[in-house]
Amino acid sequence: MKVDFLLTVVSALLATGAAAQQQSKNWATMSGITGSLCIHSLLLPNRQLLCIERPHTKPYPFLNPNTNGTTATIVSLDLDKDSISYSVAPLKYNAFCAGHSQAADGGVHVIGGDQSASSTLMDASINYPNQDKIDDGTFIFAGLNRIRHFDPVSRKWDEGETMTSKRWYPTVVTLGDGTLFIASGATKNLDFKSLTDTINPTYEFYPRKYQDSMHAQILEWSFPHNLYPTAFQLPGGKIFMMVSNQTVLIDPKIDPGQNETNTAVIEPIPKMDHAPWVYPHTPTAFLLPMKESENWTASVVICGGSMTSTKDASADCTLFCCLTEPSL
Repeated sequence: MKVDFLLTVVSALLATGAAAQQQSKNWATMSGITGSLCIHSLLLPNRQLLCIERPHTKPYPFLNPNTNGTTATIVSLDLDKDSISYSVAPLKYNAFCAGHSQAADGGVHVIGGDQSASSTLMDASINYPNQDKIDDGTFIFAGLNRIRHFDPVSRKWDEGETMTSKRWYPTVVTLGDGTLFIASGATKNLDFKSLTDTINPTYEFYPRKYQDSMHAQILEWSFPHNLYPTAFQLPGGKIFMMVSNQTVLIDPKIDPGQNETNTAVIEPIPKMDHAPWVYPHTPTAFLLPMKESENWTASVVICGGSMTSTKDASADCTLFCCLTEPSL
């Protein structure tokens, strides 16, 4: 089914004028360190951040001395003293390149990850591309299929469950009932020169329902430009998912069967000087604030990315004004 939505392409310059009207503020450097390189940063309650980095391999120090190589820290921000401090939150399974979402209680879901293992006995980069090789000194294992939950109260991880398949660069959305929607992700580190056996054009739910995983034609069509797709749950319950330059609505309350009966296609983005709106030409995306006076209309904005005519970044934004959610 194809659905027409109000879609507008605007220049990022429109936002520049509004930003200039804001009262200028001064940046200040806080004293202290994060303990790890915050490649993945997630907000925790009580002015804290969860930071996750890539396991160190050559030419970097063999193990991060701040964490003994365990890759994750909790960063506490003291805004009164303009300082930060950190504590280590050890991970057992490599969470670099994972997908993330927040839980209603302030916890964090970290799904999927990377195949590299870390050992006190050898540098993982030595064994490339067989970076998941383990030995007696291994303390971080391949994390491609892991489901992780971080509890900010106990400050501990639960990494005991797995997905139905491996996912590197998946997207994760926490739905209104607490279910996780987990979409796309390659089965191993993506190499554009060798794409054999890396496609995973599926999504799944956690806890599982309907099937172990469900095929999505949009993810198969867009490969290899289908990693970290943009996804949000709209007020009516359907999931907005944009991949490359195509967009669908997925109803999580309907069993897709074998024919994607829970999926409707939205009008595509107009052709323009823009690379696929997805990794590795990655734009950013967000929901505009919803207002009661506008009947809680959800509008998705996607900005930036890469141009096709040059190697420059794009200043374009696309607005999906989701006025209604049609029946599927």
